[in-house]
Amino acid sequence: MIRSVTKPGNADIEDISVNSSFYKFQIVLKRKAVVEITEYIKTIEQLLIKYENKLLIDSELYIRFCIVKAYMLIKNYDKALSAINSMLIHKLIHKREDLRFYLLMLNLIVHYELKNYNLLNHLIRSTQRFLSKQKRLYKTESLVLKFLKHLPELKQDDNLYLTSFIKKLSILKKQSYEQNAFEYYDFLEWAKTLKL
Repeated sequence: MIRSVTKPGNADIEDISVNSSFYKFQIVLKRKAVVEITEYIKTIEQLLIKYENKLLIDSELYIRFCIVKAYMLIKNYDKALSAINSMLIHKLIHKREDLRFYLLMLNLIVHYELKNYNLLNHLIRSTQRFLSKQKRLYKTESLVLKFLKHLPELKQDDNLYLTSFIKKLSILKKQSYEQNAFEYYDFLEWAKTLKL
């Protein structure tokens, strides 16, 4: 995870501490322990500053992606948006196109949660074009984009549309070719929290 900052073969105690902190952060994130997540985000962000230019780029970008998911989980959408924007302009984001694709999807969800509906329609079209051009528009992504497009217009009595969306996501989550999308972000879990 970290480039060697000492002689080869000698473990630096701080290298172990950053790896250990990140693994604990991942466990807390998976458990969805909101209070612990809030505490760990600060620690991880401080470690990213401390180890700037010392982390392997794959590791750094993945850690930053986990921070985005953490902010979304604790419903701090302003911080999530800031973290997404920071990642999307990262000079080496092209090294992790997989993360870039899902950042674009998470960006849409964050804008919906922030009620930026006017901007959302433009972002959906832009994301759809980008994913299509990259041949990354799979069933899950297509379904989420279609749903998000109609979501701001839905009324409280449109629960059937939401129920149908949840049912379709449940089916996709069980399909081997679609499971990967849910590893990056659990769209089904998010859909279940929606209230029209």
